[in-house]
Amino acid sequence: MTLPILLFQGGTHGNFLSRCLSISSGTIEKFNLWGENHGAHANKHFKNIIDHLHPYDQARSPKIVDYTDTKDIHTFITFSHSDLYRIILWVFYAGGEARLNLLEDKNLRHRISKNNHPIVKDMRNIIKNFEDNDNGTQEFLKKMLTHVHSFLADQMQTQIDTRNISYIINYKDFFEKDSFIIMVKDTLTRLGFEYNIDISDMHVKFIERMQPFIQSDHRVKQAFSAWLNQEDYDLSNFLLVEKACLDYYIEQHLGYEIENWQEYPKNTKDLNPAEAWEGVRYEL
Repeated sequence: MTLPILLFQGGTHGNFLSRCLSISSGTIEKFNLWGENHGAHANKHFKNIIDHLHPYDQARSPKIVDYTDTKDIHTFITFSHSDLYRIILWVFYAGGEARLNLLEDKNLRHRISKNNHPIVKDMRNIIKNFEDNDNGTQEFLKKMLTHVHSFLADQMQTQIDTRNISYIINYKDFFEKDSFIIMVKDTLTRLGFEYNIDISDMHVKFIERMQPFIQSDHRVKQAFSAWLNQEDYDLSNFLLVEKACLDYYIEQHLGYEIENWQEYPKNTKDLNPAEAWEGVRYEL
């Protein structure tokens, strides 16, 4: 019998959810969802009560079993623009076990250039076009974030417009225990199952594993809010990807590309971006 489909973009924790659904329904016993993996990819042959699949991608082989072009979708994980930085960090870290941690600056450019995972392939090929220093790497990361934000937002809207989706769940609900348990219970009911095994402990482990990405997301959003309100916020310890995302948020707010910094400001009060013009650099 064909199972209902849980459709999700990489990085939105569909693997985690599908395993929680099988365990909480009592269909399988509890197990370590992660094992030695970064993502919840352990025990690939557990008994599913829902198929967890990605949207069909024309750039990939239609024979890849994790992709589907089926129109009828039982459950779809949606997200908002403000979720995308966290999603992107997780995609490169855990999606397909790419194992590229963007929150580690040490040898970041080298690790991007040498990573052979398909998820990182485009990054690896493009980064060589940027200066081989922190400024060049930060500029590259800003361009990457700009592109992937747009791509994922467009992809989500395409799924909503072209699929027959029965039930939509929200990415944000993964990060608050009560909301997550309610989401799991509701999904089980719609699948014809009951919540028989409590999985609160598994959610605690999920949040623990997500902490570095959650905290980075909070730092960037707090800095952007401080910049908007002309408030002090220390940027001296910001990582390259955090600086890149902050600049991306500023560009989205201003509506134009800003000039690259020769030396990144240490405080949001010193962030006085200038519109980028060819051959012109903003001087601190």
